[in-house]
Amino acid sequence: MELLQLRYFYESAKTENFAKTAEKYMVPTTSVSASVRRLEKELDVKLFDRLSNRIILNAQGRKLFLSLKNIFGELDQTVTELSIKEKDTRRIKIYARQEIGQINTIVRNFLLSHPNVLFEIRDDFTIKRPEDFDIMIDCDPYTPDGFETFLYFPMRKCLKVSSDSPLAHQKLQLNQLKNQPFITMGEKDFAHQFLVEKCRQAGFAPNFTIICNDTKSMEIFLQAGIVIGYGGLRAFQNAGVSNLEVVDLNIQYNIYAHFKKSANYGNVEIFINYLREEYEKQLKYVKTPIVNPLQIK
Repeated sequence: MELLQLRYFYESAKTENFAKTAEKYMVPTTSVSASVRRLEKELDVKLFDRLSNRIILNAQGRKLFLSLKNIFGELDQTVTELSIKEKDTRRIKIYARQEIGQINTIVRNFLLSHPNVLFEIRDDFTIKRPEDFDIMIDCDPYTPDGFETFLYFPMRKCLKVSSDSPLAHQKLQLNQLKNQPFITMGEKDFAHQFLVEKCRQAGFAPNFTIICNDTKSMEIFLQAGIVIGYGGLRAFQNAGVSNLEVVDLNIQYNIYAHFKKSANYGNVEIFINYLREEYEKQLKYVKTPIVNPLQIK
């Protein structure tokens, strides 16, 4: 069994067409067909059902195809990384206007398999020049000039409270919280804006007694039981913090990744592809439909 045999089969399985594979590899169609037949003989299984004028991938073929899809994906990525290792030493510049904690986690996981890539991450809301960055993470779907955009993550959040609070494990209406103290990540945080708007609709302004600048600080204050906060459904998963069930509050919006078209090569392209893969994984956990961000003026 040779790598080229597997390549011929894999490409033919994608299109169910030997001629297109032959065109891609610039060989006669008979070479591709014969190579696949030798592979079938070595495996002692039929991978295609052959009709008079076409081929159809069968169950055994699909099983091999799915295995090769993962293998060739990792192999091609590694080859790409090796080929650019000495050429692309750029620092990947990320402007995280939203979900800085999640971005830090994504980068940390990415570095496990790409330890030589360098990053510069900023979360300063006063930055006026997104073109100085390779990637911008934001809930605003507007694509800046020179950028392309894809949906990075459909975000869903809820209110959080100490597990010892009498509010925990109750079904509540939002206006029942009008006299409670809140903690926030600041007025520029989109979840803060969303919460303020929902509270306004419920007839009150939330009393923000603590403003913090990171999720760890919010977790500590929540554990202390002195404020109500907010976070992703699975955020602060520990024995000291619980989700509040507020039946008339549904905090959900989209997070978008905007990337500079001129920078989309080398290590930046690899990271962007990684972001896309993470989005596909996260969809398994987010069961709510995709929604547009709440535009708050």
